[in-house]
Amino acid sequence: ARAVREKLLAGGNFENLAKQNSEDPNFAEGGRLGTFKAGDFLPEIEEAIQNLKEGQVTGVVRSKLGFHVVKVNRIQKIADPKFN
Repeated sequence: ARAVREKLLAGGNFENLAKQNSEDPNFAEGGRLGTFKAGDFLPEIEEAIQNLKEGQVTGVVRSKLGFHVVKVNRIQKIADPKFN
């Protein structure tokens, strides 16, 4: 995971690196996780991405599922209808 992150920071393509290095067969499409809302991920990943801006990547995140490097592609804040 550290070597992949270093390649990313050196300008590597996230999607290609995910295809080549992910051990999860669901990430054969370039590691895209899709759209999600707060609370959808493991706490370790949520903590790692909470202050990132679009285009930034996390450090190596360790969870019960293994090691992860996450890239934030887009941030979209949506109003919660319960608070309108």
